[in-house]
Amino acid sequence: MSLNPLIKPFSLTIKPSLPVWLLIVIPHLLAILLIVSFGVFPLWFKIILLTTIAVSFTYYYQSYFTLKLQNSVVSIKQDSVKNWFVVLYGSENNEDPKSVYLLPSSFISNVFIVLNFQDN
Repeated sequence: MSLNPLIKPFSLTIKPSLPVWLLIVIPHLLAILLIVSFGVFPLWFKIILLTTIAVSFTYYYQSYFTLKLQNSVVSIKQDSVKNWFVVLYGSENNEDPKSVYLLPSSFISNVFIVLNFQDN
């Protein structure tokens, strides 16, 4: 029996976190502050920009924090032969894995793990 942990099956369930929430909220709040504080834009243009920011916030919040959009990844799995699978929100009982390929542009740092996948 090998002691290499990469040979064993791997599973990761995605959970919302404070850093993800901050990465969604702070840029949107800064954009709103900039638009409201500068008086150079006409009111109708400010309304359009603020609506666009609200739609953007809603999309990113639901996609990356609440994980409630159709293509939100709720878990990542790797089997014993190193095939990768993702489970998307809305699949039957969130247990229908989709086969994917891990791209070489993925990386791990002290703060983030970025796994880039492509459909098989």
